[in-house]
Amino acid sequence: MAGSISWNNFMEDVVKLQQHSNCISDSWQLISSTADPAQSYLCKKFQKLYRLPAISTTTMLPSDEQVIGWKIGDDEQSVGNCSAMTTTTWSHGDNKHIAQLCSCEYHVVYSASYGVPVAYFNLCRTNGCLLSLEEVWYLLPEEAARHDKWTFVTQQEHPVLARPFFQLHPCHTAAFMSRVGKSRNYVATWLSVIGSAIGLDVDLSYATLT
Repeated sequence: MAGSISWNNFMEDVVKLQQHSNCISDSWQLISSTADPAQSYLCKKFQKLYRLPAISTTTMLPSDEQVIGWKIGDDEQSVGNCSAMTTTTWSHGDNKHIAQLCSCEYHVVYSASYGVPVAYFNLCRTNGCLLSLEEVWYLLPEEAARHDKWTFVTQQEHPVLARPFFQLHPCHTAAFMSRVGKSRNYVATWLSVIGSAIGLDVDLSYATLT
């Protein structure tokens, strides 16, 4: 099918992507299963500041300028400055928001049904609670949040770990990848296209793979 990728080519691409990740000190890891190679997937973990609607006025973090201007924090590394946590809330327009430090986990898993990579992710507060689907929808690009959120990001069982993860639905992946054009690394190109939509920053140097 146009815009799809075979399992073998997927694995070749993710190995090259991980090798490049190692070279630039990014944190992608290839999780392999010797018992069942088809359960191999890419994994990335980091911490990041998100701007969310305030639930209470007593939950939160550092200074406004670290998160101002975007719903999704601009710099994954900026959380290193957040070790001294203080409580702060602020108003933005008519809505009250909070800066929430989250542990983020992103996986790239191959879907044999669709013949494409699929992004699974979870965002977890420092108290161990996962963000709700509604909170994740709040972080979506405004177009997707208004018109297409049920088919854009949903909560599904992870195909390898068998626990709930948020999923970027793969139903449109082959169609938009067929319009992207030829690439030497399908997975790197796909990540570059979808990353910003789900709060995942993709280093510009990955373009050298494509």
